[in-house]
Amino acid sequence: MPAAIVTDGALWGCAFVPWQKQHFRPRDPFGREWVALPGAEAKIATSFGTVAMTVADEDMPDLPPLNIVETHIALPAEVMVSYREMARELFTTAEGRTIEAASPLIATGKLAQMANGFLYGTGNDDAVIVHDLKIEWLRELVESLDGEPLLIAYEFIEDLRTIRRALGDVPVLGGPTSASKAARLVAAWNEKALPLLAFHPASAGHGLNLQFGGSRMAWLSPSWSAELTEQAIARIYRPEQTRHVTVHVCIATGTVDEMKCNRVLGKMTAQEAFRRYLERI
Repeated sequence: MPAAIVTDGALWGCAFVPWQKQHFRPRDPFGREWVALPGAEAKIATSFGTVAMTVADEDMPDLPPLNIVETHIALPAEVMVSYREMARELFTTAEGRTIEAASPLIATGKLAQMANGFLYGTGNDDAVIVHDLKIEWLRELVESLDGEPLLIAYEFIEDLRTIRRALGDVPVLGGPTSASKAARLVAAWNEKALPLLAFHPASAGHGLNLQFGGSRMAWLSPSWSAELTEQAIARIYRPEQTRHVTVHVCIATGTVDEMKCNRVLGKMTAQEAFRRYLERI
């Protein structure tokens, strides 16, 4: 936390997790999203005012244009049959294997996997490939940029594996990358020495200044979180960015990708979004 640096830990402590648990609770079983406890927001805002100030939008430096490009792709008919089976029955068959979801909440993750091109079986190291349309979209995008640097946001570890199978040993921020190696990657990116750099929005969405190395970003799928999306884009769309920023997003038509967009815009819980989604298919 920046406040821990500014105040030498006197304000909110030196570690994030204890502070997080003191003021927030997880909204979902996986701890992907947290909500403030009663009274926590006012308390944090009051204390934050001792080390920070608010700058109005009109006082911020002018930024170049920001363009969000959504590419909608249609999955093969046989994939959609399996996809709808998972959505309705919480199980499906892929490559002769039956893969189940224990609950509608877990099914949302399975559907997101299928939209991206795979299904986890018994774990993160056991993936069944169901299509390659999204990675082909990414490959074509990289080729069209002709060497222009590109940040690539991924959701699942299998996405990263797929990216590397298609595009080579793409360096990554977050996940298994150490803090020291991440710092070297950030420096290399800002020196325009990296044509491609992958990142996970949950672990690399805050505190990174990447505006000097490029102005293009690609998402294999929309994020569940508006905040993570905004913060990730803000890594390149920030003061001292001099080029037009373009963010490419791949959306599988008729899938959980569209549900994610609805959830972010409508601020629904995952369960509510999934229920509404089932009503439409």
